[in-house]
Amino acid sequence: MRQENNHGFQGTLYGITPADIIQLNCLNNANTILIINNDDKTGKIYIKNGAVVHSTTSDLKGEEAFFKIMSWTTGNFTSHKFDVDVETTITRHWKYLVLEAVRINDEIKKTDTNDFKIDQEVVSAKKPVKIMIIDDSAVMLSIIKRNLSIFPDIQIVAEAQTGKEALQKLVETDIDVILLDLTFPEIDGVDLLKKILLKKKLPVLMMSALSEFNQDRVFEALHLGALGFIQKPKKDKNISLSNRFIQMRLTIKDLASFPKDEIKKIPLQDRNEKKILPIRKEPADRIIIIFSNITHYYELISTIRDLPTDLKNIAVVIYHPFPSQLNEAFTRFLKNYLAYPITYIDDSTFRNNKNKITPIYKSNLYILPPERDIAIVEENSVFDIQLLEKKLLESSSVFHSLLKNLKNNGMDFKIHHCAKPFTSDCDIMNLKEKVIILNFGFNEKDVDGKNIHKCISFQDDGI
Repeated sequence: MRQENNHGFQGTLYGITPADIIQLNCLNNANTILIINNDDKTGKIYIKNGAVVHSTTSDLKGEEAFFKIMSWTTGNFTSHKFDVDVETTITRHWKYLVLEAVRINDEIKKTDTNDFKIDQEVVSAKKPVKIMIIDDSAVMLSIIKRNLSIFPDIQIVAEAQTGKEALQKLVETDIDVILLDLTFPEIDGVDLLKKILLKKKLPVLMMSALSEFNQDRVFEALHLGALGFIQKPKKDKNISLSNRFIQMRLTIKDLASFPKDEIKKIPLQDRNEKKILPIRKEPADRIIIIFSNITHYYELISTIRDLPTDLKNIAVVIYHPFPSQLNEAFTRFLKNYLAYPITYIDDSTFRNNKNKITPIYKSNLYILPPERDIAIVEENSVFDIQLLEKKLLESSSVFHSLLKNLKNNGMDFKIHHCAKPFTSDCDIMNLKEKVIILNFGFNEKDVDGKNIHKCISFQDDGI
């Protein structure tokens, strides 16, 4: 790192990124020109009074140049005194720019390409999503507001700390999405959810810090009509606070497009009214893998509910990106309603197995862990689930990694990208492939086109 005119210090810092340098200068209200070199490419970022005002590369300027520079993973930089007149091509808050650059770089990693693409819908931000935040903690309200307000596509139009205040503002305010805490001193979050949905059919994203006492309540909320659940943002050794708010923002945007007339309860029949099936330790001949992202819980549960009572020679494997501590509660919840034997796959499953492999039995349902790299392998016509060593912190990475492993292992599979629950009308039992993947919400890029079948015409079953 070098600064001109013999002012300050000179030296080399290990592990520094352009984002770190921008943050340092902006927090100090600096007037700086950062010149960043990457091989034969050069980019400049102009910071004036702690704000990013301009950026250039050889062929780009403004935000496009900024995001291009931020996509470089190696190089060197120098900082110079800002003593020239430049046009103002960037007006967004520097925090938004850095967080958006993180999102773009994550997309680059997923596609294994050096190209970058700006989400033009986000950049234009013509119609921001209007949200109301309901949380009894003034501190948490402040943290969420401060971090979400930097995104131009999110507009916080209301906030409330009590149920009464929330219901009043619900009537008075035009809202697209509600962020709702699970617990309040004077009313249970699930009871407040019921009252909200009686007044207005709006997408509700439940949030909680998650304790062992409220985990089961998450699923009550989801079955009453909440469209998703997310952990309250907190510092984590694996996931930065910035990435948590990027995930929250993307989830809010997904929920905003959900048809309001389809927000409804998910009726389930108690398992006591069904015949509970015995555990069959016979290898499955075929597998149905159901992937659903954070906003497609409704499709996941509706599809599982409508599977045939007798799966015959088929096993079902499901993945939904709940926080790891919530998956055991999810398993307990499903056992109340499904007749199939259900197994949650975690490290304890493989405790006495050096190869980290567990067999897949017919008429059984398996829940995959979040944040882990999983492979489905076949040897001598026997399917196994293999837990790989690598941790994958993003659910989309788990999805794409499993597909890659299937292709590398020469498996016969087909992906059905579904916009509606995959109902019994689709005759799932008669699909021919050994491995059938039902995908709700994950991006299909990087998937071999010949393995894709779009089932966007499947009809809801009138739930």
